[in-house]
Amino acid sequence: MRGIEFIRYYEQMIARIRESWVWVGEDPGGAVTVRFSIQPDGRIANVRRTDSSGNTLFDQSVETAVRGVRDLGAPPEQYRRDFADVEVVFRAKDLRQ
Repeated sequence: MRGIEFIRYYEQMIARIRESWVWVGEDPGGAVTVRFSIQPDGRIANVRRTDSSGNTLFDQSVETAVRGVRDLGAPPEQYRRDFADVEVVFRAKDLRQ
């Protein structure tokens, strides 16, 4: 079971990505799945799309947002393996939350 440190870090990660995410197009209705690594020092690396929304511009906006964060600060030591390989699904409606 994951503890509060995991949840806080995960929520911070999502919030930081959303802060750097810019999408002004129509809601593509689908979702894009992005996979990346968070290094022990907090740097984001190996950003790649694993499933497309079908809208190249939307997909690129998400990848750009993830890459734009660059450094999240070190993940909690006990959860570094969990954050070494992260997969997140993004939908346009997520931006409006």
